[in-house]
Amino acid sequence: MPAFVDEPLDRADARRTDAEGLRALLARPDARVLAFWRADPYLADGRPVLVAADLQPDAPTVFLGLDGEAPVFARSLAGSAPPPLAGAPADLRMAVGAMSPADGSVLGTARALFSWHHRHGFCSRCGVPTAPAHGGWRRLCPGCGTEHFPRVDPVAIMRIEQGDALLLGRSPAWPSGMWSCLAGFVEPGETVEAACAREAHEEAGVRVRDVRYVGSQPWPFPGSLMLGLACTAEGREVRVDPAELEAARWFDRDEVAALVARTHRDSAIPPATAIAHRLVASWLDG
Repeated sequence: MPAFVDEPLDRADARRTDAEGLRALLARPDARVLAFWRADPYLADGRPVLVAADLQPDAPTVFLGLDGEAPVFARSLAGSAPPPLAGAPADLRMAVGAMSPADGSVLGTARALFSWHHRHGFCSRCGVPTAPAHGGWRRLCPGCGTEHFPRVDPVAIMRIEQGDALLLGRSPAWPSGMWSCLAGFVEPGETVEAACAREAHEEAGVRVRDVRYVGSQPWPFPGSLMLGLACTAEGREVRVDPAELEAARWFDRDEVAALVARTHRDSAIPPATAIAHRLVASWLDG
C-alpha cells in the first residue's frame, strides 16, 4: 500500500464550524496535539511527538479529526529554529516508509494543511492578510470576505504498457539510475484521461489509448493528488523532450521484475511508499 492512503481518523468535518466546541475539544485530557515545525513533523524513534495544548496556543493549529472519541490536532510551532522537544523535525518524505501507515496518513494530512497555510497568508482577491478558520481547513479574508480552501493539485501518473514492456522515464534531478512512471499536472479544462495522453506525448513522443484508472495517493509535497492510470502505447518509438525528461526507455518483463525486487543491475524505481511503485509492481500480476 502506498503511503498516506490509510485514513485512521473520523475527520468530523461538522465540528470544524464550531470554534467554541473546538476549544473545548483541545482542552480535553484525551486530546492529542502533534508537534510540527513549519511543515515538518517532530518524530522520536519514528513516532509522532505530542505537545501540551498550552504550548504556543496561538501557533497555527489544525483539527485533524477524532480517533474514536479522542480529538487529534496538529500545531506548527513558531521560532527561527525548532523549539527543543523530544525528537526533532523530520523530512516526512524520507521518514514515512519506517512508520505505521496510520501515522503516515495523519502526518501527511497535517503537512499538506500547514504547507498551504504557510504559502497562502494573503487573499488572492484583494491582498489583505487572511486568518485560519474552520479548524484550520479554511482561511477567511477580513477585507473582502472571500473564503479560501486548501489547494489540491491533481497529477496524472501513468503506467504506459506496450506488449510485454513498460515505458519508464527519468528526470535529471533524480539520483543516478532512478526511473519512474511519467506524470504531469492536469490542466484547467482537461480530463484526467486527456492529461495522460498529452503528457505521454509531450514528454516521450508516445501516443496512448485505453486509459484506465488504477488508484490514487495524496502527496503532501506540498499538496498534490496523484491519480494513478494505466494506458496502452500505440508504438514503441520514443522521442524525449529534454525540457521534460533526461531519458525514457522500455523495460521488458524480466527487467521490471528486477526493478520491483530491487535486484536490477543498475536501475531502481521509487520505493513502495510511492504510487509509482504500485503501478509498476501491479503490472507484473496482470
